[in-house]
Amino acid sequence: MNKDIEEIRALFPVVEHWTYLYNGSVHPQPTPVVEAMTDFVRDWSQGGEAAYPAGMDAFMELREGLARLIGGKGSNIVITDSTTTALNLAAQLVAPQPDQNVVLEDLAFMTSIPGWRVGWPSPTSASFPRSVAWFATPTSVKRSTPRQRS
Repeated sequence: MNKDIEEIRALFPVVEHWTYLYNGSVHPQPTPVVEAMTDFVRDWSQGGEAAYPAGMDAFMELREGLARLIGGKGSNIVITDSTTTALNLAAQLVAPQPDQNVVLEDLAFMTSIPGWRVGWPSPTSASFPRSVAWFATPTSVKRSTPRQRS
């Protein structure tokens, strides 16, 4: 096996017992990431509120590092807790109007879609058959009326 590939595989202990091909959502972390996260959480748990400045410094360093990576400015980088949160924030910032088209790829994770559905009726409840959840349209949303509590 190629030495570079062996070095990369060594960073991911999961490959010792799994063939891991899924690249979305929650995924195995490389050892250096686990170590950095463990150190960060340990420092945070031992410092309580006093750890906040060091934590904020770490986030600011991350923003600056990401900015350098993409040739941008740290002040233009937003760090969110998930891709879904980031995409929904982007949808709010873009604020498409009901008469505009928004094109999403058909493999979009379903929690990233609602922010783009401008002008769709807001159902009181929605149910999507699992096999067609990715292709839901306004007319396929099952509308129901709230039940009266007795």
